[in-house]
Order: sequence, then C-alpha cells, then structure tokens
Amino acid sequence: MKKLLALFLIIGLASTNVIAQSSPSSVVYDELNNASLSNQIIQLTNERPAIVLTSKTFAAGATNDYIFESIPFNPPCSFDLSEYPGKVDYILPWDDVWSEVLSLDYGQDTTAPPFIFSFYGQDTLSQYVIGSNGVLSFNLSVASGEDFIPSNWCDFSAGITLPSVNPDFLNCIFAPYHDIYFMVPSNRGHLYYYIEGEYPSRKLIVSFYEVPLFGNISQFATHMLVLYETTNTIEFYLLNKPCCTSTNGGKATLGIQNQTGTQATFITNAAGESYNGTPWSANNEAWRIRPSADLSYSSKWYKRPVAGGDRIELNAIYDNIIASPDSLEGAQYYILETSIIRLDGDTIMVYDSCIVKPQLDLAISKYEIENNISVSLYPNPTENESKLEIQGLKSQADIIVYDLSGRLISTYKFNPNQNQITLDFTGFAKGVYSVIIRNKDLNITRKLIVR
Repeated sequence: MKKLLALFLIIGLASTNVIAQSSPSSVVYDELNNASLSNQIIQLTNERPAIVLTSKTFAAGATNDYIFESIPFNPPCSFDLSEYPGKVDYILPWDDVWSEVLSLDYGQDTTAPPFIFSFYGQDTLSQYVIGSNGVLSFNLSVASGEDFIPSNWCDFSAGITLPSVNPDFLNCIFAPYHDIYFMVPSNRGHLYYYIEGEYPSRKLIVSFYEVPLFGNISQFATHMLVLYETTNTIEFYLLNKPCCTSTNGGKATLGIQNQTGTQATFITNAAGESYNGTPWSANNEAWRIRPSADLSYSSKWYKRPVAGGDRIELNAIYDNIIASPDSLEGAQYYILETSIIRLDGDTIMVYDSCIVKPQLDLAISKYEIENNISVSLYPNPTENESKLEIQGLKSQADIIVYDLSGRLISTYKFNPNQNQITLDFTGFAKGVYSVIIRNKDLNITRKLIVR
C-alpha cells in the first residue's frame, strides 16, 4: 500500500532539511551563486531587486548503474561509537571471519516500516554479513553460523580486483577491503554497527575503529561505511587508511560489485590513483557511490506573507521562480514542497523555505495607495511585445527588465505624461522576466512570461 509521509515539518515555515549528505532532500538554492538558501533571510537591495530561487534535490536510488563522487568529509557520527546507546560492539572470535547474518531492522521500532536497501536491482534487501577485513556482503551464504558455529572464513589472500568472480566476494561492498587484524594481544580494534535516524532517512553505520593492520600491528585503520535507505546510496569515510606493503603488497579495494561479478564500480581519486586491488593510503577522505538515476519526484513552490495569511501556489519555470516582493506585499516565505516516490511506492514529502524581504529604502505601499498608482502589463504571456500602462505616476520612472538569472536585459523611461509604452521582447528566450518600475518613491515588480 502506498503511504504519504511528511519527511520534514516546517517550523515557522523556515526550516533546514539537510540532515545528512545522502538522505533524500530538496533545498531552496541560489544557482547563480552556487549557494543553499535553506532557512536563510534574503534582503533585496537596489543592486539586487530580485533573486532567482531554484530547487536542488537529492533523490538518487532508481537504477542498477552507479557513479562515484568525492564528498565533504562530514561523517554522520563519531568513528568511536562506544558512547552510543544503540550501537553494537560486535565481537569477532578470530581473524579473517564472516559475521553471522545481521538485520537492517536491528533495534528498530516494530511499528516503523522495515529498513530495506536496493543493490544492483535487489530492491528488498533486509539482511547482510560483515567480513572482518572491511567488507559487507548481501550474499548470506558466506555468513558464519549462530555464535560462529560453524565459522566461515573471510580470507584476504592477495586481495580483490574488481570486477571479480571470486564466489566469496560477490554482491559485496568493499569499504575498503584490506588486510586488517582484530586478534592481537591487546584486543585493540572495534567493529561497531549502528542504525541511526527515522524512516525514511535511516542509515546503517558500520565503523572499523582503530583496527591494526595484519602486516604491522603498530599501524591502525579507522574507516566508516554508511548505507542510506530510500536513496540506496553508499558513503565511505576514511579517517585513516594506512598501507603496509609487507603483507599481500598492501593491496586494498574501495568499491562495489554485483551478484555475478560482471559489474563493478570502484573509486579513483583526483590524481588518477585507482583504489582497486592496489597499494594506497588515505586520510580524511570521503566518497559516495550512488545510483546514477533519480527516483521519481516533483516540486511545487508557494509563498506566504511573514506577517501572516494564506499561502498561494506560484508558477515555476523549470523549478525556478523569481522572488521580488515589494513593500506592499512585505517580507515573504518562499516554500519549496517536493514529493519523492520510493522504489516501494511510498511517497515522502520534503519541505524547505527561505524568507525574502523587499528593499528597505522604498515606501511603495504608502505611495501607491495615497497616489492611486495602478500598473497594467499586457498581453502576458507574450510572444513579442507587451504594453505597460501606469496611471497616477507623478515623476519619471525607470523600467528595468531582468531575465531569470537576474541579468539586466533592457531599460526604458516612463514619463508622467505618458499613458503607456511598448516593451519589446522580440527574439527573447522563452521564460519568465521581471519588469521593475522604479524611481525615488516607488519600486514595483511585475512578472512577464515570454513564450
């Protein structure tokens, strides 16, 4: 059954919804300046009488093909999970071993929908196995038995180069896979796992914390794997991944491969160094492997006066709107509402907003009301030209036309003795334009669509 869920509620209609790098999200964005406007207050000025708002949505999750990309080093929690009450400090009885079968629903509220993950077309995965050498597998046949009776071995041998048809490492995430050693006299090294968040933005976090290298137990590896439900995205955080070439050539692999060993994605850094069955080291690096296609989603825009009142839906062009409230309207909330359909058919709603305030130095409301100013712009939409009529104007006004990106397109003068002027849009690109009427006393904006 399809369900509708509001993922993030707007508090005061000015909230932020960026709770994790790869959770489903949709934020108000200033594409011109490459900046998030989530929960921001934007003050318009004479230099910037309008701002173009667009949506920036992350809704990966709908394909069998994957891409990798570098992301900011911003792990969702500490690598040392010892103080987290819901974590599991998983004890491995010996080196080079697979875990028992583990559940993505561990510790979850029984009333919540099940935590499922999609990996290479397997859309309802709910169990997994962890290998002691830094690998997670959805191939449950490699798992050790309950209480490790019997045990199944997660050998390192000479490493893995992807893609590989080695039957022990099909359907796997290599996070990274390298020769690490839990069985040292000091018992140093921890394997933690933890499920954080609430549906539909839960994360499975697997942390390999200060685990000695097999070839040199004075060197320690600390890295984290994060699996996101809904977006079916995988993150890797490498706090410290040393390399010891004295054992198995120091080879390590960071990537994923499918059930048959015929399709794989592995990380290559900016210097062109492949993290695929090769000796390499990394510090404070973060990577993401995500489905290359998006889930189905759609967005709507609304505005609502900060002073109170009903919200109204706005007409967006390619998910863009021009925000240019005048003093008569006052400051406005601009609200982005995005619906995302998960692979299981559930619809989640994501909200974000910002506030846009009119220019401070203009008293449009008083001027327009006391002097009976009225403005007409027609036809609208237009294909070539529109007539601008202004009644009640007492002094000359500048007419300024901006395109959707805020670029100045054309200017005109409107004198008090004129009834109308013609604005020429012949040859203009289709889209929304902002027509601003301005002098020392007023600042009025009208939207015009060229089609």
